[in-house]
Amino acid sequence: MDFDPIDLASWHLILRDQTDQIVGCVRFAPLDEISDVSQVRAVSQESAALILERYSCDERDVYEIGRMLIAREWQNRGLGYFLGSTAAALGRELGRQLMWGVMGTRENQDKIALRFGWERGVHKTFTLPRYDDEVSIVVGRIR
Repeated sequence: MDFDPIDLASWHLILRDQTDQIVGCVRFAPLDEISDVSQVRAVSQESAALILERYSCDERDVYEIGRMLIAREWQNRGLGYFLGSTAAALGRELGRQLMWGVMGTRENQDKIALRFGWERGVHKTFTLPRYDDEVSIVVGRIR
């Protein structure tokens, strides 16, 4: 994977199969520790501020999810749900109220998050030429 400064302030959950091959992963980063490099803020500062206001949160209440990947041959086996549930459990332990992230639309990552009970942070997509994809900002409450 490519280096991302968010990685240095993050927890990483990595799933491996019996042969030790990586089959899934997700990254969790406290927003107050990555504020200046947040992917959500990089996509839209205005949307990030709107989400914080709408959910009555500040940076200490939020963490950002990223790099959620599942190997194609392991998809549709519940690993995405496991990664999302683990994210919520970690957030609860850390006293966070909200998790947010940037999800692509080409392969329906954003729709998968919506199936988990997340919401669109704002009702529009953003073009990211770096990934050759449209992205949505998704938000999940931690209960």
